[in-house]
Amino acid sequence: MPSPSALVRWLVAGACVTALALGASPAFAQEVEDDVVLDDASTDDVVDDVVDDNDVFIMDPGPDDIVDTDAVPPADSSSPDSSGSDGSVPSDATAPDGGSCPAGARGCARADISYRHRAGIPVEWDIDTGFVPAGSPLQVRFHTVFVGHTDVSLAGVLEGSWPRAMTLRALGNRAGGAIESDFGLVLEARVRVHLDIGIRTFDWEGAIPYIPMVDIRARANRTFDPWAWDGVSIMGATMRAHIADVPITTAIIPIPGIAGGFSFDAQLELQTNYRSTRITFGMDADPITAMMERTLAVFTMGSRVTYSPQLEGRIAWTPGVHVYPSFYVTLLGSRFTLALPDLPIRLPAVNNDVRFNPSRATLLLPDVTRIERVRDFGSVTVGTTARETVPFESVGDVPLWLAPPAMAPTPFSFPRAEFTVGPHMTGDLPVEFMPTAPGPFEQRVLVQTSDPDSPEVTLVLRGTGVMGVVPPPDGSIPTDGTPGADGAASGDGSRDGGTGSRAPGCGCRTAGESHGSAALWAIVGLGGLFVRRRRSVPSTR
Repeated sequence: MPSPSALVRWLVAGACVTALALGASPAFAQEVEDDVVLDDASTDDVVDDVVDDNDVFIMDPGPDDIVDTDAVPPADSSSPDSSGSDGSVPSDATAPDGGSCPAGARGCARADISYRHRAGIPVEWDIDTGFVPAGSPLQVRFHTVFVGHTDVSLAGVLEGSWPRAMTLRALGNRAGGAIESDFGLVLEARVRVHLDIGIRTFDWEGAIPYIPMVDIRARANRTFDPWAWDGVSIMGATMRAHIADVPITTAIIPIPGIAGGFSFDAQLELQTNYRSTRITFGMDADPITAMMERTLAVFTMGSRVTYSPQLEGRIAWTPGVHVYPSFYVTLLGSRFTLALPDLPIRLPAVNNDVRFNPSRATLLLPDVTRIERVRDFGSVTVGTTARETVPFESVGDVPLWLAPPAMAPTPFSFPRAEFTVGPHMTGDLPVEFMPTAPGPFEQRVLVQTSDPDSPEVTLVLRGTGVMGVVPPPDGSIPTDGTPGADGAASGDGSRDGGTGSRAPGCGCRTAGESHGSAALWAIVGLGGLFVRRRRSVPSTR
């Protein structure tokens, strides 16, 4: 018969094992979960679970990722502290078009924007009768043009980047701007004669006499890179025309057979200049200017956000006349000229402030919905490993990037690194729990995401380490109760699947996943040993 002191030690050990096994009760679990739900977040903090609202966040997945995308995820988004994150953000995220996101951005989304404005005189016409009547040997043509307009068009993308959502900037497409200027007057009247007299054909075409031929049309165009904050200019000019000869030899030095004087040619010019002054967003954000290329905009949670940026600019026209004087001498039917320095004459500029129509831009954003806040492993034998999965749902229209902390707090670990979840899909984040000592464990970790309104998601992990014999997965009772080399009973008593379901009304898991009844088997074993020893004592009767 065991001594009273040994019996007391057995009873105390059984009570301790029972207390450890029942430590993570459903009531305790509900208390922790309620504490997480009621955890306050200030206006500067990111709320854990949000329902997000915009052209697209993409990252490069690893070989184990759920879907293939084209974007590059953060290289290292975790720190070794217990929170799982140091707040740092990567600098290698890419935009949908393959370009880089701003330095330090976790992701960005882009949408096309374009503008066009036509500024001109109220009335323009271009009339060309062609040669009429058709088939007649004598035809006439009248062509009249009166134009005066400037066309400006610009195209680019609106980019939103985060985690400081929503940081906006406007990026111009290469050679995405165009400017055209066309001002002037053209008057033309021509005649065409076609005669067939049998032995020969007579054809002639020329200006109709006594009708002035006028061509003072100035045209120019070019492309440029938006947004032309420093301005872009084009110069249009009419054809050089002879204005007049001013003879001087007849009036001043009359010499028989010799004539001379000054000759004047002229050319009309029109310089057109355009420059953007700002891009406004109404009440959503401060304007983007040459000095302020980024702005913070109003942003609501969700899988997309829409802005209507409006471009403003200024068009300036500067007309001018270029006079080309020369000195000429006519001798024996031949004309000799000597060019003189040309004379540019600039007239005052005319300015016109323009407001382009707004360009609607919708940015598609990653959007995460975490299904569970707490992952409870229940009771796990010390020295063994249990695995669970935490589902994350991507409810946006673009891929969602997720990254657990690189160094999780002991005794929890994340066997999977960063991964990508496709739009409207659910991805599972595996978590492992390997208690190193008996007792309850609980840690809060931050899982980083590409969701701009939830860049970090808090996950509560907890479990209880227990000592004792754990029944095999098939539920059979060991015959000898001899623990294996790893501390488990004969048969594989470790938890590594994480596929079983939680039994309702308790803090344990079904067979194949949880061994919360370890304490019960320990007490049964202790009781059987006590009875067997008692029977072995010889009777004193």
